[in-house]
Amino acid sequence: DAAGERMLFAQASAQAESMPDGVFRSRGGAHGRPLEVSYVDEGGIDQGGLYRDFLDACSTELMSGSLPLLMPTPNNRSNSGESRESWTLAPVATTKAVKRMLRFLGRLMGICVRRGDVLPLALSRSTWRLLVGDEPTIEDLAAADVATAECVRQLSDVEALGVTASDFEDCFGELNFVYHNSSGEQVPLLEGGADMRVTFENAKRFAKLIEHMRAHEAAEHVGCLRAGMATVVPIGCFALWTWRDL
Repeated sequence: DAAGERMLFAQASAQAESMPDGVFRSRGGAHGRPLEVSYVDEGGIDQGGLYRDFLDACSTELMSGSLPLLMPTPNNRSNSGESRESWTLAPVATTKAVKRMLRFLGRLMGICVRRGDVLPLALSRSTWRLLVGDEPTIEDLAAADVATAECVRQLSDVEALGVTASDFEDCFGELNFVYHNSSGEQVPLLEGGADMRVTFENAKRFAKLIEHMRAHEAAEHVGCLRAGMATVVPIGCFALWTWRDL
């Protein structure tokens, strides 16, 4: 559902676009919740069960691969390293539909923070860090993509491996300043990177650029999530939390 039209989460995000921000901060309704859930052609009064079912259903859809917002981390796909169940923000084009759904997801996260509700998403450590304004570390990268983290570590200290300028290419092959993002798409790490060769002398720079690219490959997506959260929770509060708190 790349267009964000058919699935439950997508339809809810479309309905929420017309609602003022204050609705998501309110304690309205008989049960003190900003949202009450009802399904078309299905009976039932939302005394909490439908609301919790809605949050669970949204999480299931988001981690199904049917919506364009999240994707399994490389560790998840290869069943290797840590956090093999984690998902990360997909570095896809931020279409109008994607921005709308990301804002709505941020709003749901904000509601859960305010109320203590649970939105059972298995997001990567890097994603949680970015949401609270922290910079992901090499350890966070390893928890999402152990192969890339090991590549960065080796290229950051080639001397420790006993590699010299004369045998660098024999050890690492022919590399240019491009590297794949989490979805496997090749990304130039700087202007003209596809034509710039990685050498013994600039290997450290190459490693730093890989780490930075992977940490911020979905920066605009994180911004949309934070913007949605900020309509429910004061943005200044984000600095008070750690990624583990979220």
